[in-house]
Amino acid sequence: MRSVMHDWADDQCRNILGHLKDAMEPGYSKILISDCVRADEYAAWQHLSLDLFMMALASSQERTESEWRELIEGCVLKIAGIYNKGEGNEGLIEVVI
Repeated sequence: MRSVMHDWADDQCRNILGHLKDAMEPGYSKILISDCVRADEYAAWQHLSLDLFMMALASSQERTESEWRELIEGCVLKIAGIYNKGEGNEGLIEVVI
């Protein structure tokens, strides 16, 4: 999913992830989420401004790594890895059941 989850608030994201989880096969299926992963501290101003824009536009947000972990683990899913290039806006979150 590329830039899907940042369009939705946590409740809707949990609903989306719950439906995907129902279709997953343990040990085989993965969800790849390509989205912004903001730094927990000292985030770049571009990420913060995009976060404010998403909040005003769609009542959604750009999530920090800890917010992603809370959201995904709250759906009884596991993060196998979070990959990014440091300052960049894009990250890849690998999710397994």
